[in-house]
Amino acid sequence: MDKCVFCNHEKIILENQLAFAIYDKYPVASGHMLIISRRHIVDFFEATKEERQALNELLDEAKAWLDDKFQPDGYNIGMNCGV
Repeated sequence: MDKCVFCNHEKIILENQLAFAIYDKYPVASGHMLIISRRHIVDFFEATKEERQALNELLDEAKAWLDDKFQPDGYNIGMNCGV
């Protein structure tokens, strides 16, 4: 997976055993984060039950991190699935 833009990322903000969070390279807003499965999968629907739980736990941790660091007025949570 040497062509994966998410592998070997040096600036991991948060992580757990099955997922990690990084700041988006082209942020829409301050603190714009990506939460990424460690296993290469096509999209969220291919994630195992354990991976989905890990991703959701990291989402909660990311919210707490962003609340503390940026105090945003709100959040947009989205995922890209398919073309």
